[in-house]
Amino acid sequence: MRFVRNLISALVFSLVPPVLFYRLFSGEGPLPVLLVWVAGAAVCLVLSSDIGRKSPTQPSVRPYIQRLVKVATATILGVGALVILIQVNVARRSLAEAWLVLAREGRAFGFFSFFATEIYSLFHLGVLAFILSQREASIPRRIVSGFSALVAVNALCAGIISGNQWFLTLAGAGAVCVFLFQGSENIVRRIEASIFPTLLAGLLALSIAALGGAGISIISVRFWPDFTPIINSIAPTLPLLRDVPGYGYTIGATNMPRSVFLTERTLYRAFGQPNTRYYLKESTLGRWTGTSWEDDLSSGLEIPVQKEGEWEGRDRWERENTLSLILAEDFFPLFPLPSDARAVRLYGREAGDFTAFENRGIRFSPGAERGLTAEILVGRTEATPAADTHRGGNDHVDPALSALATELRAKTESDEEYLQAILAHLGTGFTYAQEAGRLPVDADPVSWFLFESRTGFCLYYASAFVLLARSEGIPARLAEGYIVDMDEWGGAEISGLQAHAWPEVWNGREWNIYEPTPPYAGGRQQNEAEEIQGDEVSDKAEEHTNRRVQVLAAAIVASAFLVLFVRTVFVTPDTRLKRRARRLVKQAASRGVLRPDKTGWLAWEKGACSVFTGKKAERAIETARKMILFLYSKR
Repeated sequence: MRFVRNLISALVFSLVPPVLFYRLFSGEGPLPVLLVWVAGAAVCLVLSSDIGRKSPTQPSVRPYIQRLVKVATATILGVGALVILIQVNVARRSLAEAWLVLAREGRAFGFFSFFATEIYSLFHLGVLAFILSQREASIPRRIVSGFSALVAVNALCAGIISGNQWFLTLAGAGAVCVFLFQGSENIVRRIEASIFPTLLAGLLALSIAALGGAGISIISVRFWPDFTPIINSIAPTLPLLRDVPGYGYTIGATNMPRSVFLTERTLYRAFGQPNTRYYLKESTLGRWTGTSWEDDLSSGLEIPVQKEGEWEGRDRWERENTLSLILAEDFFPLFPLPSDARAVRLYGREAGDFTAFENRGIRFSPGAERGLTAEILVGRTEATPAADTHRGGNDHVDPALSALATELRAKTESDEEYLQAILAHLGTGFTYAQEAGRLPVDADPVSWFLFESRTGFCLYYASAFVLLARSEGIPARLAEGYIVDMDEWGGAEISGLQAHAWPEVWNGREWNIYEPTPPYAGGRQQNEAEEIQGDEVSDKAEEHTNRRVQVLAAAIVASAFLVLFVRTVFVTPDTRLKRRARRLVKQAASRGVLRPDKTGWLAWEKGACSVFTGKKAERAIETARKMILFLYSKR
């Protein structure tokens, strides 16, 4: 009856708070799966605690059942904790910042609320495990320590989410009470036992402070190995995979990644002219450093933006001159814009602070929310002229690339012929692939693409085109964003599959888009677009040594994590007692005290007290008496 009562109490304690947390923050995710895991972990914790209590029944069977239950407990908790840690590994700081802002305004929602519920559930299971571990203590001590642990965890979560220092202070007070009322009656021993966790907590606090404040920047810490490509291949629509250079929704020109893994998860829904191709730009890059591109923030035409309610109802734009984008993701920091955008109107939830420029789209701080609509008026007649950075004067260009540019230029008579010669060169003998190949250390990635691997994706084709154009004095820049083909009804969904990079060339009046990336080259349409998108996310089995090494590393880490948990549960109090006894017996024997297997533990205790002093003598007395009880219980 006591076991049933304890089990029901544990289930209520572990399940109700996560459900309330999930509802409070309007979570969206597989809550039943999470609750099944929490319930399984709670049942195992109760079984593990109850079966370890002294019982005269089935003495020959109970040790095996106890070990089985402990292994099951460690496995369930370990797997769940590992899944949560992997999600922390792939999540990004911008998601945490956007969610925290909404949570503090009472408007949080989406998958990140579910992700926060997962972490909160793990904390609550930790409190449950702590309470069950105190079952041998007196009832008042158990009540105070358990309640203090509960207050500490919930106040910590509330403090991180709300940013209120009083909650964090309350969490600290709860932790102090836990320390004062749990475990040994001896205050000195509790202090000794708390030294290591206190130092660990201090280091964690300092790390959080150095990263910019509790609860915000800690999620941006990158762990090794990076699980992003593995999780993207297993669950490409996981909402935490977003705005990651080379993953999710962006190509990552500022990082020049060797490979891209683009998600199928819808980011925007677009409505425009039927059967029309749009190049939607989220950034332009003007300077080549020799290894990567730098954002072009020094120039760009500012685009006027009106919020809902800032224009007259009769002032409507004609549909044939507009493109509408609706954010489908929970949060995102920007909206891309076509190069000929004239003005933008925003509909929906308050967008917060933002800027809008033709060369870097609309950028929100901290981020736009799901449902925000941008209605874009297209057809601008003016353009930002080329800047000095677009002429390549400060680029770090490989001499071999310059020599190739000279060779191609010698065969042409005009700039346009030269640009077409670049397209023809990149269209012959080069292979489009998601993997750009293994790049030597400190090598120029564009030169490596042009002269060694001759394999790459859109970023490498576009970069090579821009640098070859600049080498012969033609102003050019790299653009990054999305290439979108509208269907016959004028609709499209934009995901990572549409992420693209392309070159733009200044002709003295406007920026012209060139397309060197096969199979987009030559103005080909939807079927080739689907082919390239498929190449970017399919055939994962052929993605080669790097992916297999990452999977192997992840498997090793996961195995080590589970082995550590299993090993920990097998180190029982009896095992620790015997280890300490062996150590003390060896130390006493070196000073002439006969071993207890020859004299017995009572005689050994007297001999040890004659050679040990202070705390070591007290420890020898305690160990001898516990060993007597242990040996007696085994008879």
